[in-house]
Amino acid sequence: FILGSLGNLTLLLSAFLVTTVMFAVMNQQVKQIGILKSLGASSFQTMILYFQQVVLYGLAALVIAIPLSALGGYFMAGGVADGMNMIVSRFFIPLRTAGLQLISALLIPFLAALIPILNGTRVTIREAITDYSANDSSRMSLVGKLLSVFKNLSQLFNLSIRNTFRRPGRLTLNFATLVLAGAMFIAVV
Repeated sequence: FILGSLGNLTLLLSAFLVTTVMFAVMNQQVKQIGILKSLGASSFQTMILYFQQVVLYGLAALVIAIPLSALGGYFMAGGVADGMNMIVSRFFIPLRTAGLQLISALLIPFLAALIPILNGTRVTIREAITDYSANDSSRMSLVGKLLSVFKNLSQLFNLSIRNTFRRPGRLTLNFATLVLAGAMFIAVV
């Protein structure tokens, strides 16, 4: 039960990390998406490029995960068997386990990357090339108003706080990932 719970938490944590990474990648490559669209690529074709990237990373993770999980499972089974005064005479990876690893390596990252890729490829050519964004408005945010009260703070401090709160969605996602990782650590301890 404990190992299953930790496995599910790890899977959830990895989905958060994939989502965060894909949001960063899509934000970083807005100009490239605009150029692809200006050359005639559709949003669907652009999405396919990024989904291929996610699937290739998932396949690379699967190639690494299957042998390492088999090795870890073998040693864990040996440790439990030693504690129970038994001998492990036969060890194999059940087909169900390999199927779960395949789903975890391909489907979960695909679903986790779905929202960032859909949002990133919806950008118009004009928005991509001119760096225009609906999030970049001239109005001052709540954090900006609070920091304007404390004008005697260093410029570096003000800049770091503004950058931290500039994209609240990304901050929330990163915070949730860290909270989940901390909960996993506490559960293991």
